[in-house]
Amino acid sequence: MKTKKIIQKYIAFFFALNVLALLIFTVIISLAEDPKKENSLNSGNLKCNPSYLGTYTWDDGSKYVGQFVNDIPNGQGVLILSDCSKYVGQFVNGKQEGKGALTFPSGSKYVGEFVNDEWEGQGIFTLSDGSKYVGEFLNDRMNGQGTLTSPDGKTQGGTWRKGKFLGNLIK
Repeated sequence: MKTKKIIQKYIAFFFALNVLALLIFTVIISLAEDPKKENSLNSGNLKCNPSYLGTYTWDDGSKYVGQFVNDIPNGQGVLILSDCSKYVGQFVNGKQEGKGALTFPSGSKYVGEFVNDEWEGQGIFTLSDGSKYVGEFLNDRMNGQGTLTSPDGKTQGGTWRKGKFLGNLIK
């Protein structure tokens, strides 16, 4: 029962995070579409103002749209990688840091906390087959307390280390 309440809280939190990220992305895109608008992406990069909205595209096709400070992604942004993975969330000094959502081309998705471009802290990882892990992460792996629910409803809850289940609670 306690796990169910925790899952419900995480789902509500991450739903709100996704709505906020979508809103931010919509505002950024609308600014990018009208170069005549004041504060548009094309007019925001002023040397007297080190903080601005902008875009950056790498040679491999990866693209960042969002907030910059001193020409480095800082604040809210969207990063679309060349493999079509998409991260929507917070950046600090060019790295995924804070709350965010990472969606993979396969349909798998991680929503949660990031530290130094890695999944770290609380999060939800939903695989493309419908399996879902809710719990703690470290170094992009399930690590700490968490529950994995398979598509058929079976759960494994307990302690995880480096992506491996150490507990023995199976329902």
